[in-house]
Amino acid sequence: MSITTYHSQISKLEKELLDLDKKIIVEHKKMMDKQAKINSVNRSITKNTSVSMIKSKQDQMLRYKKETLTIQQKLNDYEKLKRTKKESLNKKIDALRKEETALQKRQQSLDRIQNGSLNFGRTLQLTPSLKEPEEPQINFMEETNNDTANSSETNRVFISYSWDSKDHEDKVFDFSNYLRDNGFEADIDKKLDQQQTAINFVKMMHIAMNNYPKVIVVLSEGYKERADGFKGGVGTEYELMINDINDNPNKYILASFSGRANEIIPAGFKGRDIVDLSDPEEMTRLFEKLMGHERYVFAEVAKTKPVLPVRLARAFLVAQDVEAPDPISIDPMIKATGDASLFAKQYKHIDFMLKFVFTNTTGSNISGFSYNIKIPRELDLDHYHEADPDGFVSYERSFEGKLFQKQKMSTEGFLIKVAHQNIRRIIESVIKVDVYTEHGPIEKEFLAKELIWIKPGGEQHLEAVPLSPDLFIS
Repeated sequence: MSITTYHSQISKLEKELLDLDKKIIVEHKKMMDKQAKINSVNRSITKNTSVSMIKSKQDQMLRYKKETLTIQQKLNDYEKLKRTKKESLNKKIDALRKEETALQKRQQSLDRIQNGSLNFGRTLQLTPSLKEPEEPQINFMEETNNDTANSSETNRVFISYSWDSKDHEDKVFDFSNYLRDNGFEADIDKKLDQQQTAINFVKMMHIAMNNYPKVIVVLSEGYKERADGFKGGVGTEYELMINDINDNPNKYILASFSGRANEIIPAGFKGRDIVDLSDPEEMTRLFEKLMGHERYVFAEVAKTKPVLPVRLARAFLVAQDVEAPDPISIDPMIKATGDASLFAKQYKHIDFMLKFVFTNTTGSNISGFSYNIKIPRELDLDHYHEADPDGFVSYERSFEGKLFQKQKMSTEGFLIKVAHQNIRRIIESVIKVDVYTEHGPIEKEFLAKELIWIKPGGEQHLEAVPLSPDLFIS
């Protein structure tokens, strides 16, 4: 696998881990919210809470607890998936380091070539007094059904070239050794020739063309001349290749030591890709072709395509579905008591009486219900210190009788005090009403600044205006 592929996979895993962390944070927040709701409902149960209200609140807490268990299971799944992806990420990082080390070694070898210490133009000097190490003996005249002990089948490469000159032959020899230094079992005719005293070159060429997974063709002016004229061994090899290259498009690799000039390209190879071995960066392309490596990693094709918006025709003259109304409507009624204090036509305080009217909006009778009215302690100064931790004074009541169709029922009056000391908090406060019926719960909220209207300066002939700090002394 290439370094680019490793980097792509590592980046993908890191992004997936980051996404998992975000999901875990979201679920933890949900868990905390559910626990806070459970605690809030539990605190709202007092000795004055009716039996029906207690049952309703217990059901509510049970529902929250079930949701908490679901969230915990999701968190466990996320943590398990996170551990798996972390293990995979660590393995990819280790593999990347090994691949980078191997690439560094190959690059060092290539650098030595460019520095002249191991270039393709070198001449191997052997000291006469030293005996050259023996090559392992392989019988290339028979079908090569067995691989060498240290090389896999995919690493075997045969290099085809023309004997243009002594210098050109030496370059091919050095090139074959360069490939062997980089893990490829590269062979040329000279290696096979020295394994037999009377080798049959024609048979050798046929076996080499047929039995090697990869064949590198080193193009040159001499190669073009012999190939186009079908002369000698080059002509024989060339004829075999042009008949086979379309059937085996990944077997043959065209290369040269001197660019891609037309003077070195036989007619049968026109328009085909050529690796320029004089360019160090082309060595990576050569290795990719030899190894069948894909440089660019493409994402898998998803099973689903984007969902595009459409406009569907609505049924003609058919009533559209509407949301079902609440079984009980809740309407506030508020009226000034006349108890107010002003200074320079600005209020110090003003009192109101607040009631709520419940109306049965169903087509049947409702057999009893309970309700809970929560008033911000800033509005209920007489019971300020009885507020719950959320800052509300709760009034829990039950209606045990029947509420008939369209029948209305009014709550008791609640004294509301709007004082200048708390006016800014009061404006942003909310009065909450929860009703529990056999049809399900109903929750309503009323903003104080929309609910409470005041006549400016206590002038009864003026129109009432919404609650505002400007109406009260600073």
